[in-house]
Amino acid sequence: MSDFDVAIIGTGWSGLSAARVLQAKGKKVLVLEAQDRRGGRALSKTIDGMIVDVGCSMIHGYDKGNPAREIAEAFGADVQVLQGSMPRLIAHGEGTQTLEAGAVVAEAGKAGAGGIDLSQVDRATVSNTKSLYDHFASHSPPKDALAFLRLNELGPGIPLETISLKYWKYERNFAGVDAAPVKGYASLVEDIWKSVETAATNPVKVVLNAEVTALEHLAAAGSVKVTTNDPRDSASAPTTYTVPIVLSTIPLGVLKEKVTILFFSPPLPPSTLGALNRSKSGDLNKIYLSYPSVWWPGGEDKFVLLGPSTPIPSPSSLTSPDDIWAHTTLIAENVAASISSRASASNKAVLLFMVGANAAQALERFTDAEIQASLHAFLVRKLGGPGSTAPTPSSILVTRWRADPWARGAASTPVTVDNDGLLDFIELSRSVWDDHLFFGGEHTELDHHGSVPGAILSGEREANKILTAFKARQ
Repeated sequence: MSDFDVAIIGTGWSGLSAARVLQAKGKKVLVLEAQDRRGGRALSKTIDGMIVDVGCSMIHGYDKGNPAREIAEAFGADVQVLQGSMPRLIAHGEGTQTLEAGAVVAEAGKAGAGGIDLSQVDRATVSNTKSLYDHFASHSPPKDALAFLRLNELGPGIPLETISLKYWKYERNFAGVDAAPVKGYASLVEDIWKSVETAATNPVKVVLNAEVTALEHLAAAGSVKVTTNDPRDSASAPTTYTVPIVLSTIPLGVLKEKVTILFFSPPLPPSTLGALNRSKSGDLNKIYLSYPSVWWPGGEDKFVLLGPSTPIPSPSSLTSPDDIWAHTTLIAENVAASISSRASASNKAVLLFMVGANAAQALERFTDAEIQASLHAFLVRKLGGPGSTAPTPSSILVTRWRADPWARGAASTPVTVDNDGLLDFIELSRSVWDDHLFFGGEHTELDHHGSVPGAILSGEREANKILTAFKARQ
């Protein structure tokens, strides 16, 4: 038996939140992280000297009680509150036709862009098999409005045709003003981890490069054996810890892989396995394309390049980056302007493109060079028109979250049309092995799944459940 009361797997927001609560209550906490850094999907990088977030990026609902705001303020993090604006809207197909954004957005609103209005619709009367696309299309919106509505695929990371209308917008994610940590999300996470690891009283122990390869419930001893290996060295000897309680904050996509191998001993119960099998991890990738200057006419900070209103082909059918742009509604933002506190004289044009669902999966098959050349040519055609020229991009940064072995996707999706309902989010949050193995993470939060608040709240929730379990054994 080790000297620790609890072992937490993962240093993302969920593991961090749980560690803080348990530490404050005097529990000895060990945190195991497979990577050589802390933060999970909170990851910041630089492009041409400018900080950008390649994972979670915004404190959404900064004015609506998002717990990330309270944490940021407690640690003195500088944030920039962002101002919303109507983007320039560019029609699909050849040419550079700019549409009246207000009119398109209004038509999209008529088709129900906000999903089901709970004050007007009883969800019990909605078919499980009706998709969000079915709902939009039933209002016969103009093709431009329907193409604009494809932006609803970004957060979920799956096509509109697979999202269940019945449970769309059931969650209560924070909405309102957005704010960005000036030094990036990763810096904020690092500062918080530093505070718990260097605390004068009861510091938390964090071990990096410690991939958990097996969990074994030692029922007779009332503990869990945790086996770890250094992923950098396949020949390294395993390290084991035996602790009373383990909290897994392993991301959903990775957890789905773990249950297919000899990871949990004994295996997880059928109810948990069923929920894992039905749950999905969505796809959302980012492209940052940096230019030496703003070159597009008008110099707008935001624009939407509409795709066709028809469903996007399967990822395997998108055989080149050109195919992706031709079939996808792209939203772009010059973050050097919108998050001006991060920019400098040397980076005034850093375009962020959000690519979701099938397009995000297809994107991961292509190299940065292929994506840069194709996207740049597409932008010149769409923003500048025939015969236009533009400076060559100076840098590109592309995320590939599905290929990342420690993520296997961006975040959990809403309920899909092939799923029975919302109970899987609750099922995935339930402890097993007689309250010796607990589960946290955004995919275990019914009301705030797929978000930083969901991760934070799940960590706090599980920490309190763990404290209750300890009391019950006294």
